Amino acid sequence: MKSFDLIVVGGGSAGFVAAFKAKAANLTVALAEKHKLGGECPNYACLPSKAMLRSAEVLHLAENAEKFGVRVKEAHATLPEIVSSKEPIIQMLTGSPRLENALKRNDVAYLFGEAKFVDEHTVEVAGSKYQAKQFVIATGSDPFIPPIEGLKETGFIDSIAASMLKVQPKRIAIIGGGAVGSEYTQLFTRLHTQVYLIQRGERILDREDEETSKVITESFTSQGVKIFTNTDVIKAEKVSDGKKLTLKTKDGQEEIIVDEVLVAPGRRPDLTKLNLEAAGVKLDEKGKLILDDYLRTTQSHIWAAGDVAGRYLFTHVAAYEGDIVGWNLTHPDQLRKPDYRVVPRATFTHPEIGSVGLTEKEAKDKGHDVIATAYPLKVMGRGLTVREVEGFIKLVVEQKSGQILGGHMVGAQAGEVIHEIALAMFANLPVQKLGEMIHAFPTMAEAVSFVTERMFFQMTRNVVDKS
Repeated sequence: MKSFDLIVVGGGSAGFVAAFKAKAANLTVALAEKHKLGGECPNYACLPSKAMLRSAEVLHLAENAEKFGVRVKEAHATLPEIVSSKEPIIQMLTGSPRLENALKRNDVAYLFGEAKFVDEHTVEVAGSKYQAKQFVIATGSDPFIPPIEGLKETGFIDSIAASMLKVQPKRIAIIGGGAVGSEYTQLFTRLHTQVYLIQRGERILDREDEETSKVITESFTSQGVKIFTNTDVIKAEKVSDGKKLTLKTKDGQEEIIVDEVLVAPGRRPDLTKLNLEAAGVKLDEKGKLILDDYLRTTQSHIWAAGDVAGRYLFTHVAAYEGDIVGWNLTHPDQLRKPDYRVVPRATFTHPEIGSVGLTEKEAKDKGHDVIATAYPLKVMGRGLTVREVEGFIKLVVEQKSGQILGGHMVGAQAGEVIHEIALAMFANLPVQKLGEMIHAFPTMAEAVSFVTERMFFQMTRNVVDKS
């Protein structure tokens, strides 16, 4: 039986980073992966969807080229062509030879197959057993499929299948109005598919600032999306002209008929086939891993990182947690706690969303003396030149200290600009200091200057009003 210092279960962002971090400390390392190296996000989800969104954006630009003084004879795109166009991009980043070669170069043993624990120091992969002193569980997450009557029999797709569709539906229902559901709403709308976006909660993108949700709702509506909020899908069935969904809304029941149903309500940690009981790893009442502040499970030699840890389900957080775990398992006397205070995120709707930190409501709920200021992007020079003037930038700040608690932007390049605010938060720079920096003209980053100037004026006025 082969033995290692560390076996990493899962070959996504968290697993790769943890494995290489441990290898850099001269540990013997093996990595087990049951599907494709690189993980779900780059292979099937995040990158494919962004590549397809870019194709849809190019189509949209071509269809509206006259706004730029350009004549396009005919703009045309098919979903199969768009799906095919993304494949070279995925291969460049996660093609099996590239990642397998990276493991070989770093002397990390590659174990292909599903891993399950036999005991607390042994796993079985593809019929062979391997021992290790320590383990990292980095198996990611699986889509959550809601228990809707008739859904399985009627047929549906998840976000992975959506990125591989060969036939474009004329009508599609998207269940779940979070980031994934909203991005696919944008994609299919740009391709002229009629989209029905169904959200159980009061608003789509309910983890974002309320103003962000409002802007995207208005944008989707103007693009022809039919949005249902406070709505449950209670039944699905096949009919002669498609798939019928019965909706329970706040006003009663409603039926819609579509060609396809995309289910995107959320994800759950992938733990079911690990046989954790054999390893003595305990779960909480919700079936999630019990972890300490250092990402250790209830077995001190078994760690967790990435989606399976259940903290923030983002690829960049998975890589960060993999780095933390890789450090901790090689430095037992210098353990590091993950810091989730500053976790930027981007959602690629149109307009684009960039967010970091607390929303205004979250900050108030936590007891902060909050001042929140927003600045509209309709007069931004760069926005005018690219014909994208929708949206705003907003800061949430502690009144007395000027500490930035959150930043939110909806508009062109929001996913890039938000990192300036994230850096200021990470470095504990007060909003006054952020406002002193010169920003190039014309850029979307100028919005940071404008909103900090407005924020400083508002803070000063509040001080005067209270004196």
